[in-house]
Amino acid sequence: MITSADDGKVAIARARDALEPEHVAVRGLLDTLHDHATTAKDTQRLLSELHKTLAKHFAHESYPGGFYDSIAAFRTELVVEIGGLVDEHFLLLSTTQSLRERAEKGEAGEARFRAELDTLIGRLLAHEKHELELVEIALDG
Repeated sequence: MITSADDGKVAIARARDALEPEHVAVRGLLDTLHDHATTAKDTQRLLSELHKTLAKHFAHESYPGGFYDSIAAFRTELVVEIGGLVDEHFLLLSTTQSLRERAEKGEAGEARFRAELDTLIGRLLAHEKHELELVEIALDG
């Protein structure tokens, strides 16, 4: 239970640190998708791996008593923004799954597919950046 500002900051920092290996894995997959997914088979495989990694990662962020709960308990004014991040998880997962299915059907070589993949990568990077900004706000409070 968070009973002081110091307890809140410690809880947030611990949750952030515990998730760092997952953040590194997500960024690595995004880099690989962007730079090295040259075949439909590679793209499909990487999108499958990304979907699995994101599902696990997003669940960890949303665990009761976890990352988002730690921030929300300490900085209640951030609850709406945290809710937006949680909502965005569903959109990012469904987009990843949709692109994976389309890659499986052979669309990965199409220019439109690549543009949508690049958009997804950008949205995921922006999502992760927003999370880190919220952590900094919470820890500075």
